[in-house]
Amino acid sequence: MLSNEKGLTLLEVLLSMVILSIILVSIMSFFPQVNMLNAKNESKSNGIQAAKELLITWKGSNEAKIYLKNPDEMNRPAEYAGEDQEYYFFKTTIHGYIGDIQIKKIPDLVSGPGKPHYIYIKIADNHNGNISDTYGYIIVD
Repeated sequence: MLSNEKGLTLLEVLLSMVILSIILVSIMSFFPQVNMLNAKNESKSNGIQAAKELLITWKGSNEAKIYLKNPDEMNRPAEYAGEDQEYYFFKTTIHGYIGDIQIKKIPDLVSGPGKPHYIYIKIADNHNGNISDTYGYIIVD
């Protein structure tokens, strides 16, 4: 018999391949989860940006300001969705997201040159529901 054999037996090679494949399979299961998390974070980031854009658009909207000054049916913005005793409700879309807008009927401050009406914007999508929200004020002269 040879006492100085060097090398690996077939059993050792197969055992090392099994261990390596178990490790690789467990590592590979993380990649779909990371991709799903990245997609969700991207959607959230885009939703936040859409909410900011919508707030800027509505703060500068002459149509909204005219309606807040004189809330007549003739002055209603096209996005009008209803109202209650405290808020006007509007619904629109932006970059594939659904934007729900609430504007307070009565300004928060009645003294001073401008009257600030509280505006709340919520952004949602069809898959994840509510993504982002923001608020601000529309100043009506």
